[in-house]
Amino acid sequence: MAVVGVSEEKEVEEVFQCPGCGNIVDADATRCKKCGLEFEVEETEETVEESTFTCSNCGGEVNEGDTKCPNCGLVFEEEDVIDEATTE
Repeated sequence: MAVVGVSEEKEVEEVFQCPGCGNIVDADATRCKKCGLEFEVEETEETVEESTFTCSNCGGEVNEGDTKCPNCGLVFEEEDVIDEATTE
């Protein structure tokens, strides 16, 4: 006779260990329930959204604050960057 195990699928929650007391804390927690330590929220690439504009020379995408186009090398005057960024 064979014994067949039944496995229950459980949703795996993301957790981390509190650096203050070692308590296991949910990944989205802002403070430890055990010791009260507040956690810093780190910005990820997904949450950081950078403003961009289109290069007037080649049509490439340029990050706001860049002084030249990474595609064609066109050097921007400060006024050009401000004008381009405000038109979008």
